[in-house]
Amino acid sequence: MIQAGSLFVVLLVARALTIIGHEAGFAAGVQPILHGVIEDAAIAASLALLDSTLRRPRLTWIVYALLAAIAAIEVPVVRALGTPLTPVMLRGAHVALADSILSHVTFGAVLRIATVVGVAVLVPLAWIRLCVPTASRDPRRGLAASVALLLAISAIGVVIPGAAPPFHKNSLVALVGPLTNAPPVRATIVRISAREAEGAAQDLGALRGIARGRNVLFVVLESTGVAPLGLYGAAGEDPMPRLTSLARDGLVFDAAYSTFPESIRSQVAFWESRHPRIGQMPHDLADPPVSPLPEILTRHGYRTALVHAGHFDYLGMHDLVEGRGFHLLADADDIVRSGSDDARATSFGVTEEAAVDHILAWIDSGEGATPWFAVYLPIAGHHPYDTPRAGPFPATSAQSQHRNALRYADDALGALLDGLAARGVLDDTLVVVTGDHGEAFGEHPGNYGHTFQLFDENVHVPLVIALPGCNTARRLSRVASHVDLAPTVLDLLDIAAPNGWEGASLLDPTPRIALFATDWSERLIGLRDGRYKFILSLDSDTAQLFDLDADPGETTDLATRLPEITARYRRRLTGRDLAADTSEIRHSARR
Repeated sequence: MIQAGSLFVVLLVARALTIIGHEAGFAAGVQPILHGVIEDAAIAASLALLDSTLRRPRLTWIVYALLAAIAAIEVPVVRALGTPLTPVMLRGAHVALADSILSHVTFGAVLRIATVVGVAVLVPLAWIRLCVPTASRDPRRGLAASVALLLAISAIGVVIPGAAPPFHKNSLVALVGPLTNAPPVRATIVRISAREAEGAAQDLGALRGIARGRNVLFVVLESTGVAPLGLYGAAGEDPMPRLTSLARDGLVFDAAYSTFPESIRSQVAFWESRHPRIGQMPHDLADPPVSPLPEILTRHGYRTALVHAGHFDYLGMHDLVEGRGFHLLADADDIVRSGSDDARATSFGVTEEAAVDHILAWIDSGEGATPWFAVYLPIAGHHPYDTPRAGPFPATSAQSQHRNALRYADDALGALLDGLAARGVLDDTLVVVTGDHGEAFGEHPGNYGHTFQLFDENVHVPLVIALPGCNTARRLSRVASHVDLAPTVLDLLDIAAPNGWEGASLLDPTPRIALFATDWSERLIGLRDGRYKFILSLDSDTAQLFDLDADPGETTDLATRLPEITARYRRRLTGRDLAADTSEIRHSARR
């Protein structure tokens, strides 16, 4: 029992070091902390049960040391990311993230780890000196006590409602919990007729076929949400002035959403107009059920290329870009092998100048053959927000460094557009620019990075569709999704979209719902429907509802105040009560 008691003390110390001094520590209230302590007690009681059952002290000490080590390492992880490690996060711990990981190896992080390790060593020694040796105990009594303790802890957990959010979860629970199966997520997009008047006012049908025969440039900005952009009303100096300039003559969507706040799986939405589901890995998505966008364009005579300043082997991106119909696939390794003078390698890729040069060289290699479809995937904007030169913002915080990285990405976008203009092809090119996902900086307690939550800072992204030389300037407030981009491109090119795509052309005035999900920490699914934003945790079965018109910061949860809307959105996402028609939501939305 010494190991179990010592482990409980270690877990409590680790929890205290995680919470104290962190903005998310007490923000959720006492109940989540209590749930976390219950999980700690359950883990300790389980170790006691193992010890009493096997009666192999050496094995128990090994398990104790392993669990204590996990608890120590998790302290700086949770403080930095707002969540313990999960299986998905471990799969993502790739060499490409070396710079990001090293940036968190600080004196404070090392000191917290050392403190937990010290407690893990000293507490058992003190316990052994103060208590009766374990050899004198009755194993049967120890077994009975362990079982009774586990039952008591389970009963307390059942009585107290709710569940521990990621920040307060026990590390081992986080590692094991997400392995359980999740209910299916309904991917069908629901059309809501209650806002037909709004849609009619934003009818873009006159633009169908306006880009017939033109080139297409598709740019997916890394870790770029709307919050810091002047184009979307951010105060101060605009980190992306070239994007803002491009948007003056284009379509700007104010409510565009990523389907998944992860660079890799979001590719499914771009090329195949379908939603990645909870728990799916890239290898599960390797064989598209319907023709992807590059393949369709290839059949219509387009040369196609995708150039990525990062690495395709990161998180299995190969599975999502190969076999999609691209004539050229080039990542950082290919760019370096090409001998580019600007290909300064980092742990996450190469410079954006090198990637832009590679795209322009590919365009030049066609000897005037048109049309072409070029995809540019920069990495500027990704943590740790490293740039080869200083930006205009003082590097006093992660947020400022991120803005400098966005300026670097904007400069690369500008260089690419200038390169097309110099070649006389910019006015013959449809340009689509969006973000793969956003980036969080603590706008909600414990929310950092991009993959762990579904708040707007994680999934609300810029979307600009421009035809340089054509005055198509429009600002659109209705909801858009990444799954709608491929159908929209084909609609503008006057090419029919295949049956089976889950998105629809944004030239269609019918209002739509955007769906999104993530599984890096909690398994979350959500939707944006007009003014409402809904998020559901599949782990705790808790829901959040926000009115973004009145509360764009998502600070006031309306789930309990509007139970009918909450219940219907829950049914829509989980597939339960699929017979419910749109009139139910329409009725609630009018209230």
